[in-house]
Amino acid sequence: MGAFFIPTFQRLFAQYVEAFARYRSVPRILARLFSPSASAQFRNSIRVPKWRNITNAYQDTHIPWTVILLNTVAMAVWTVGVFSALYAAYLRPELRVTSSQLSAIINGVATILMFMFIDPYLSMLTDELVEGKVGDPYFRRSIVWLTGSRIVGTVMAQFLLIPAALWIVRVAEWL
Repeated sequence: MGAFFIPTFQRLFAQYVEAFARYRSVPRILARLFSPSASAQFRNSIRVPKWRNITNAYQDTHIPWTVILLNTVAMAVWTVGVFSALYAAYLRPELRVTSSQLSAIINGVATILMFMFIDPYLSMLTDELVEGKVGDPYFRRSIVWLTGSRIVGTVMAQFLLIPAALWIVRVAEWL
């Protein structure tokens, strides 16, 4: 569902950034959220993804496969983090408190992957868009690839649940 709302949130976030540049005050922007003009802007921002952005994703995309793969892995690990800790607590009830607190060791791996590999690439891509080095269609195709890899990662997480839970159990036993 989140992928479906990307065009709407992208437009709303762009309006928020413009408003922040104009008013330089978060409380002032939040106060204006309930104005009639804000609700009109919200209605005008609602968009569904264009099918051509998805079908054209294969055209002239130079997004590195390693970024797509690492994004997929990071999302799989991130998705399974809390659930594997809960399942580990179910597997070993006597270690449930320790196990439930160990989701951070799973999520930490995903955070490091995102921080070291994915976020710098996205920042560079955004800067290139702002500087005019890449066009809007290229940027949208890259977002389609990254969003697709997140969806694939979420599906992959289903296969990581039990191994991650067993790993948490082992760490909880060690502690």
